[in-house]
Amino acid sequence: MKNNPLLLLFCSLVIGSCTNAEQEQLEHLQNEVLAVHDDVMPQMGRLNELKTSLMEKNEMLKASADSTVIDQVILNDLLITKLDQSHEGMMAWMRQFERIDEQREVPENRQYLEDQMQMIQQVKTDMDQAIQSAEQALTE
Repeated sequence: MKNNPLLLLFCSLVIGSCTNAEQEQLEHLQNEVLAVHDDVMPQMGRLNELKTSLMEKNEMLKASADSTVIDQVILNDLLITKLDQSHEGMMAWMRQFERIDEQREVPENRQYLEDQMQMIQQVKTDMDQAIQSAEQALTE
């Protein structure tokens, strides 16, 4: 079969459109990852508020003459640690996250973004659990 200019044009259009479609999929996945981040990021302030409240509660408990509060103080210290770990989890994720790298192949970028989605969803889960536990401890 001879080189048919029409066939060559069609093939290059198909290849080009696949690349564009793949690129759009990558951009969509990247936007989904960033949307989870954007949903979680405002909770960073809440982590700090809860940590401060738990620390203040512990100071009041320690100052009381009641010796039965030691379990609550220990629990609050563990919750403070969990809040700190959640905060650091978000910071670590943000430090290592990179946008789509045009130099990488599409499958590599896709795998990277899928991994990043799992990581940021874990950050979200950790933060939600830490916040819920701290809020519950503060109401008791």
